[in-house]
Amino acid sequence: MKTFKKYFIIAVLIFGLSPALFTLAQEVPTVEDLLAIIDDLKEQITQVQDEVDSLKFESETSKVEIEFLRTLNRGVTGDEVEELQEFLKQFPDIYPEGLVTGYFGPLTEKAVKNFQKAQGIVSSGNPSTTGFGQVGPLTRNKLNDLITDGAGASGKTPPGLLTPPGIQDKISTTTATTTPSAK
Repeated sequence: MKTFKKYFIIAVLIFGLSPALFTLAQEVPTVEDLLAIIDDLKEQITQVQDEVDSLKFESETSKVEIEFLRTLNRGVTGDEVEELQEFLKQFPDIYPEGLVTGYFGPLTEKAVKNFQKAQGIVSSGNPSTTGFGQVGPLTRNKLNDLITDGAGASGKTPPGLLTPPGIQDKISTTTATTTPSAK
């Protein structure tokens, strides 16, 4: 029995050390091998740079101008509603559901109401009396201002990038309230 344990331990040691022994037995790369690897890496870098340049060109040529032009309210469908939903979904406190369906339903209306309240546009009423819950002239102007300010003077935003830089800060600062201190 002791002999079996001895052979078992020797076998475990041999098999356990064999990967380390195999690694030590491998050849050390020559200078020529390393130079060939460097050349391959340079070629790969060039290919990646070419691909990046190509993507930059595609991005520049595929910019779209986002601008809300018409009144949007419950029941309306289309691309402009999708753009509105894409824009609003960037703000979970305004549009927590974040659905982009192209249909202006109750969830989109609720999100528009949240946006209108947060921006101080209107905070009560209904679409026919105060415009609360619809994208009318005041809400449309605010949306377009935020998009233009965030995207720069051109007002152009690449597709899929509907959160212009700094817009979250702008929304946060316009919704912050301060209470005067009593002195």
